[in-house]
Parts: sequence; structure tokens; C-alpha cells
Amino acid sequence: CPPRLRITLCIGISQSGESIDILAVLEEARRQGAPTLALVNVEGSSMARAAEHVIPLHAGPEKAVAATKSYTTSLGALAMLAVAMGGEGLLEADLRAMPTHVDAALKTDAAAGDIARGLREIDDVVVVGRGFNYCSAYELSIKLKELTYTHAEPYSSADFLHGPIAIVDERYRIIAIAPSGPLQANQIEFIQRAAARGGRVIAISDSEAVLAAASERLSLPAGMPEWVSPIAAIVPGQLLALRLTEARGHNVDAPRGLTKVTKTL
Repeated sequence: CPPRLRITLCIGISQSGESIDILAVLEEARRQGAPTLALVNVEGSSMARAAEHVIPLHAGPEKAVAATKSYTTSLGALAMLAVAMGGEGLLEADLRAMPTHVDAALKTDAAAGDIARGLREIDDVVVVGRGFNYCSAYELSIKLKELTYTHAEPYSSADFLHGPIAIVDERYRIIAIAPSGPLQANQIEFIQRAAARGGRVIAISDSEAVLAAASERLSLPAGMPEWVSPIAAIVPGQLLALRLTEARGHNVDAPRGLTKVTKTL
């Protein structure tokens, strides 16, 4: 935080609450007099002590290196905070419906296993999302990298069309996370252009039009408002990463070269 920078609210998010770089930002923001908030899964962690306010994630013990449930609970906590702060059009009822939507998303496990077996020999994957699900593209790409050791790159579908699409050919798999929303037409255009270049597209969506445009499909439950859709939309992707890890014979709970808490400066 540069000196004299006016900060309305500084939020730090960490499963362990021990990430040194995030901790340093919270400490500096508080030194400058800004309100600070920590979203952490470990209530007695350094970040929880450093921040003025704490929202515990209540995800339970993280036994695996690759965090999934703490990612989901972080999204849920941020959504609840947005509702509590009076975000326009954000309804508590939308959040209360999410457990049912997540449960439905978990039922894609068998389909994810089938798709994973076809990905065993694939080295290059692009994961795309737009709007609220841009974050989902990043989450899925990192899960594919750290668990399956696949070269997976996250993009906005709009950015990918502005040049990187030139790399797509029959060697590539494209995962499009595209729940219903205002950008649906753009997502269909992206899928069609990627398919025209020989890329096989795996769609994660509740839209029949999006699913029909793709080569393979992981169906999301209908009826989710777009603003909360990332909570459930990432679940089929996380299942896909899990099943691909198993298909390649790797240990899903102990990826090579990783530790539970990564301390970065």
C-alpha cells in the first residue's frame, strides 16, 4: 500500500491465514488507518490476528494440498458480505438456494470421469470464462496444473479471440465455463470459432445452446443467478481435475513439489 493511498476496505483471503504477502498488505493497510477484513479458515492464524475484522470460513480441516472447499467457502463468504452491504439486486434467497445447486453440480462426477479418460494424453488445455466466472477459469486452470500436471492457461473468452486463438488446433482442449447470463451469445461464438479450428470444447453450462455447441458437456443446474453461479460452476471442473489426476495415476492429495502453506514474499 503506497503512502497516502486512501483505502475504503482491505480484504485478505487465505485458507491458512499464513500467506506472508497478504499478511503484509493487511498490516500496512491497518497502519494507514484503513478498515481490514480477513477471510480465513484458521481462526487463530496470523492474518486473523492482524485484521480488524475476521470472517471464519468454517471449511473444516484442509487435509489435501490443493484447496477446494476453502475456495468455495471463500466465494460464499464474499457473496454473503456483498448481500449484507446492500449490493443492488443481490438477494439472500439466491444464496440460500446454492446448497441445492452445488448438490446438483456434484452429480456430474460420472460424466467428468468419462471426459477425463479422453484427456489422459492431452498436454495443452485452455480454460475460458467471462464476467463472474472469469475467476472460475483461473481456479480450474490451477487445479489442472497442480494436480494433473497439464499445461492449462486461463483466459477471458473475449481476450482469447483477440489473438491467442491462433494456437488452437486438434491438439488442444478448451474448457468453457459458461453459465447463462448476458454474455451467453459471446460464449457460443467463442465455442464455434474454437471448434472450427479443430479444438474440442468441453462446456460447463446450464444453457442448452452452449452445451449443444460443444463437443463434450458437463451440465449445471438451471435457475442460478449469474452473480452466485461461480459457487456451483467450478464444481464440475474440480471433479474433472480429480478424475484426470486419478486417470493419470497421480496422488490427488499430495501433488509433487507443493506444500500445504506456501509462504511468498
